[in-house]
Amino acid sequence: MSKFLIIADTEKLASHVTLTLKQYVTVGEKLHVAVISAIWHACKHGNPAILNRVYEGLRSNDQTALKLYVRRASAINGMALAKSKFAVPDGLPSEQVTEFVNAGTVLGFEKGLFTVANGHTSAQAKQMLALCEERFINPDGENDRMVFDRNNFAEVKTLGDVEVLSAIEKQVKAALGADTDTKKHVLTGGTKTFLQSIMDMIDTRKGQLTLNEG
Repeated sequence: MSKFLIIADTEKLASHVTLTLKQYVTVGEKLHVAVISAIWHACKHGNPAILNRVYEGLRSNDQTALKLYVRRASAINGMALAKSKFAVPDGLPSEQVTEFVNAGTVLGFEKGLFTVANGHTSAQAKQMLALCEERFINPDGENDRMVFDRNNFAEVKTLGDVEVLSAIEKQVKAALGADTDTKKHVLTGGTKTFLQSIMDMIDTRKGQLTLNEG
């Protein structure tokens, strides 16, 4: 690879930035078309090879973005199949989103590659084809976005007594845990005693909840 050189001339640098940003936008658009077309082909022919070729050529952050996009598309597909009143999964309870994702899944992901979980003759695949053609290829910017725009979405997770207590317990255990190469604990005896008392109270409360459920 040739060595990079600093662009010292202000005008040349400004021109370089302008051109590069235009190319940046263009590359994002081309990748969007490539991904949606590859998803379409996987649904149409039952073969995810081209999608995996795109995936393997991406940097890790963009690979994550692609997986998030596929999950969002699967949820939307599940909604369409269920004739849901919701157009997108944003803000829905996590459990409900998971149900929609499972119902609309065409593409799985195993050992670092996409797979076809439901074949191209399935209802899921046929509905995903329609979504690719009618919505995903030309996103409206509100309900649907380009593949490498933000496609993670807020899921409302309901936390009950046990979930909250377990979350606190996990943090306290970490604080009381052994030192590692990257983390050292410097706690006074009083703080350790206080944290241990929290652990004891959590254990007692969990036991009470178990008895109440029984």
